[in-house]
Amino acid sequence: MMRNSLLFGTSHDFFPVFSYQCSNNNSSNQTEKISRLSHYNKETRSRRRQRRQEKRCFSSLYLFLFVFATIHCNVWPFLLVSADFFSGTAFSASSVAFVADFGQQTFCETRRRRWKTWDVWSSSSFPPYLSTTNNNSTTGNGFHDDKTLSLTSSFPSWYEKSTLANAKLTQQPGRRSGPRRKHRADAKHWEAKRLHNQKRLAVTKNEAISFNKKLSRKLRQDRYSLESVQKADSLLWQRVQSHLSPTTTLFTNSTTARVLLKGEVSDEKTLPFDVVSFNIVMLAWSRQASWYGADQAHNWLQRLWRLSPLVQADSYSYGAVLNAYAKTRSIKGALAAQTLLQQYMDRESYRCLTTDTLHNAVMDAWAGSGHPEAGYRAHALLRQLQSHRAVQPTQISYNTCIKAYANTPGQAAQAQQILEDMKKNVDPSMHPNRVSYTTCIHAWARVIKEAQQQSHPTVVDTASLRAKAVGQIRRLLDEIESRYNETKDESVRPDLYTYTCVLSAQAVHPLELWARMNKFGNPQPHHGQQLPNSAFLNTCIHLLGQALERKGSTDSSASLVLEATTTAQVAETLLRQMQQQQYPSSMQSNDTFSAVDSSITTATKACKVTYSAVIAVWAQCGTIEAAFRAEQLLDELQQLWETTKREEYLPSAKSFCSVLTAWNKVASSDSQKENLRQLHMKNQSFSILDHAIELEQRMHRLYLQTKSSDLEPNAYIFVQLFQLMASSRDPTAAVKAQQLLKQMDGYAKQGYSRVRPNSNIMATFLNTLTKTGVDNIVELATHILEQVEEGYSRGMGHLKPNSFLYSAVLQAYAKSSSRQGANMAEKLLDRTKKLYREGKTYAKPTVLFYNAVIDAYARSNTGLEAAERGEKLLFEMMRKAAAGDRSMQPNTRSFNAAILAWKNARVSDGPQRAEALLRIMNERYEAGDSACRPDLVTFNSLVGAWAKSSEHNAPERARNLLLLMENKTKSGELGLQPDRITYNSCLDAFARRGQAQEATKILERMLNFRNLGYADVQPDHITLMALRMAWTRSEAPDADAQWQRIENLISESSNQQRVR
Repeated sequence: MMRNSLLFGTSHDFFPVFSYQCSNNNSSNQTEKISRLSHYNKETRSRRRQRRQEKRCFSSLYLFLFVFATIHCNVWPFLLVSADFFSGTAFSASSVAFVADFGQQTFCETRRRRWKTWDVWSSSSFPPYLSTTNNNSTTGNGFHDDKTLSLTSSFPSWYEKSTLANAKLTQQPGRRSGPRRKHRADAKHWEAKRLHNQKRLAVTKNEAISFNKKLSRKLRQDRYSLESVQKADSLLWQRVQSHLSPTTTLFTNSTTARVLLKGEVSDEKTLPFDVVSFNIVMLAWSRQASWYGADQAHNWLQRLWRLSPLVQADSYSYGAVLNAYAKTRSIKGALAAQTLLQQYMDRESYRCLTTDTLHNAVMDAWAGSGHPEAGYRAHALLRQLQSHRAVQPTQISYNTCIKAYANTPGQAAQAQQILEDMKKNVDPSMHPNRVSYTTCIHAWARVIKEAQQQSHPTVVDTASLRAKAVGQIRRLLDEIESRYNETKDESVRPDLYTYTCVLSAQAVHPLELWARMNKFGNPQPHHGQQLPNSAFLNTCIHLLGQALERKGSTDSSASLVLEATTTAQVAETLLRQMQQQQYPSSMQSNDTFSAVDSSITTATKACKVTYSAVIAVWAQCGTIEAAFRAEQLLDELQQLWETTKREEYLPSAKSFCSVLTAWNKVASSDSQKENLRQLHMKNQSFSILDHAIELEQRMHRLYLQTKSSDLEPNAYIFVQLFQLMASSRDPTAAVKAQQLLKQMDGYAKQGYSRVRPNSNIMATFLNTLTKTGVDNIVELATHILEQVEEGYSRGMGHLKPNSFLYSAVLQAYAKSSSRQGANMAEKLLDRTKKLYREGKTYAKPTVLFYNAVIDAYARSNTGLEAAERGEKLLFEMMRKAAAGDRSMQPNTRSFNAAILAWKNARVSDGPQRAEALLRIMNERYEAGDSACRPDLVTFNSLVGAWAKSSEHNAPERARNLLLLMENKTKSGELGLQPDRITYNSCLDAFARRGQAQEATKILERMLNFRNLGYADVQPDHITLMALRMAWTRSEAPDADAQWQRIENLISESSNQQRVR
């Protein structure tokens, strides 16, 4: 009993002893011992009975455990059974089944199985039937994992000691030979086997590391191309599949399914791959930035789940899949990332979280998803990190949350609040850095862009939003620059992207921003390119041109021309500075570069993009000198290409179009008529139209020489030519327009698809014919529309009619100034309504259609009927807009056409009806509808209506409107500056009634206003004719003398016109 109690003892001091005893007993000795138990002295039957009872109690269990220990030279099953026994727990079902199974085996068969199973078990630290699957649950064989793991960790130490002790005992002199000699040989064999297994484990581990290095190196060399990622995926899968049993598959819907490997391998160290191999492939798939890559990465994560616990997924595994979902930039990817993060928290426990990278990846997924609540979702994850006991958000976490708010429309204030929270953090490492400030600037720049892109913005809302956003951007830029000045911390130093965000928002003037960038930028190459580069400077020049274009659409005064010229000179100075940095040795000193900081050493490069931007700025000046300067820059660019033969200097179609724009502005400017006349006197053969056509031919010759796609004939350059013909007032413009259309058709037949005439081209061609004053414009417009509709009905998709074409046809009807044109215009409007009701969306009536029809009635000279019909159409537009159709929102041209109709109606209440429409315009404009702002045409029509009225106070009403326009202009309001037409109409109102003194005062006001700098207000022949009529009808004593003086002025004016 004492022996049995020691056998079942729990003290670890007995484990080596028992192992030693088991290893020294062979099967023959055990057989002899058992046989002797049945041959006791027959006289001592009581003792035999006692031993029989002992055997009945303990012999079976002892024998089975003893045989098992002898087979495997360790006491693992014994320890487990003893632990269960002495802990008061009954034997588990699997333990009893296992012991019963071994009890049925013969000793010979057991001896044979000992050598059969050794090769498998010796390669692992514990037998395969003791392998675990979950650290927190009971395995299928009934053993508790926590006990098994503790015993597993102690196995190698005492096993090695027992083996070495046995080896030493067998080598000591004086010991008996016999059974110990056999044990000595076995001990040597087992020791060699153990060393061999250790070496094999090291080789296998080195094989996995070598495989991972090879995989990473190959992916980096191929820049993570799709082919290289697929190849890496295939290599890893072949390696994994080679160790799977034939009946095992990793493709199953069950996330808890386990796999079996060939040979029952139960340790990750014995595998030629590890979790790093999986992470490398998953990260490679995440770099594909596609749904396919995200799916593949998730598939590998699921395979890791199946291989657990042999290969355990770590945080890098989950992070790779989360990044793959984040790079899909979709709402679906963000939702999948959120779900996977929750699965990780459920699997690994929230307390096991050790890093913020997983939450950051999910926040980044929401930031790029475009979801309207992306900012709030990311902020919720940030709060989850803040409430964690062990893991706290980092600077990256806050910046990612700011990014999510910045990419969400209308959430710039929330992004700003996150930035303020970072400033309040007591940890200096959590304070905002350059990324934080730049992302907030991007958020406010997005607010400005969204306000500009609103389909129907209001003046008040747009102005207030822009002012607020600009103020915030300026404050953030000042703050980051001041922080860098104080701390000299490179992490808060504004970089190129910071200034580019400010530049895109146009919150700071490009030249001022350029100077600030030169001050705070880092010119040292090893710190990165912080100073303005070519892209930044090209954007600066482009924005200068855009600003001039916006101003030119609302103002055409001489001051704007001067400002545009100065801006163009600055833009060209930037171009020369870029050339000076590119070729410093070839540049000569120039006074124009004195304003440029000579400390700039950043490598910038002037190319065709730079030249095209500068040419576009010169094109906005609208003067002959600017047009010639733009063409000189084009010649210079082409000369650079001919000298260097470098693609970056080859002019593009945009360069030629910008030059055509410059000449187009000159042709449409009234202020350049005198300069054009002088130019024509110097060069009788010069013609703007012929010069523009020559530019197009020059571009085509260059295309034939280079075959560059940037120079291929396109529709835009022909549109520029059509517009130039329309504004050139050339009597041959209509014929040349027709020739140009045939030329386009010829290019299309040669295979140039980008120049094929379509609906837009035909509409532009029709507008050219309309503006050149073709007599049969109504018949031509009807013929063009029929041809386009017939071609579309035959299957020519490029001839699909659109609103631009219908609007051009209606404008042609309106410009005919006839009753026929007005009637045909309204018929076409009714036909488009019918087509739209039939489902033809391309024929949907718009505000342009109604404007053209109202204008057609206003020019039809049909009196009261036309005015009432035009006003009815205007009110119809207002009703449809109020019902929700924003495309029918009336604008300034709509009201101007209706007011013109009342002016031409020549009825007694015409001026009053026109002023009623003006009051409606003012009400809508003050309510926030900027599209209904009264302009110069509105007031000129009203002044003209009162001038032709028979009301007794008509001249005074006209003069009041003139004074209102002068006051608004002097107060700085643009677009209401009175012109020559305004003064002549008011003067004519007094002249019709013979009020010569008042008419003369109007002339004096006209001259005074001209002396203020408004050169367009210049008396002309019509002004003198109105004054002569006023003095002719006057009863003043000096009327004859004044009449004679006016006659002399008229004669001089007529002579000057003949000379011209």
